[in-house]
Amino acid sequence: MKKSLTISLIFVLINLLSPWFWVLVKNFSSFKVSKADWYQFKNESRIYQINTLRGEAQTQGFGFLGKLAVNKYTWNFKEILGRAEESFDPYFLFFKGDLEVKRSSWVFGPVYWFLAPFSLSGLLLLTRQKRIQVLILGLFLAFSGGLFEQHYFSSPRMPLFLLFNWLSTLGLKHLFSKKGYRGLKLGWIFLAFFEVSRFIHDFFLHYPNRMISG
Repeated sequence: MKKSLTISLIFVLINLLSPWFWVLVKNFSSFKVSKADWYQFKNESRIYQINTLRGEAQTQGFGFLGKLAVNKYTWNFKEILGRAEESFDPYFLFFKGDLEVKRSSWVFGPVYWFLAPFSLSGLLLLTRQKRIQVLILGLFLAFSGGLFEQHYFSSPRMPLFLLFNWLSTLGLKHLFSKKGYRGLKLGWIFLAFFEVSRFIHDFFLHYPNRMISG
């Protein structure tokens, strides 16, 4: 019971300090998802590109193979998969975030980079416990982000940010429950305090101007 409470408190604290949470509270309306945000399978520009590439393939004499390689199914699958892969882009996660300034500070990503090793550690812990469903859930959440038209769209990826922070919580709990490693623990606490303070400074002093100019 005490262990579960500790993990819950750490998880809540990490999320309350996370950049994605602060930006969400400040610009809540910008995170709303409309029908127009979903991936447009019948986009005219997309259809034009498919037809152009298919025509070039036929000109080169590929015929049926050209149709098999380039069609609306393969093209849309490639586009959705590409957007899904953006969920794991380190530049998106840790340093830039959403391309829309009202959904990201543009100096910090939605989650903190200094939590990445602990997120990986938490994932390894669950893998050893044969709780592979967490990995499957992560992949599903990442793929769901590909079902939207905008690149690096953070709104549908918020469950993935929560999963990242939860895995980080497990990794942190595992490290700090071990005896020793005093220097490593103190060093990490100092780094975490410095980065969070840097984000707060940027969020209140520079981010408002960035939203106006952006």
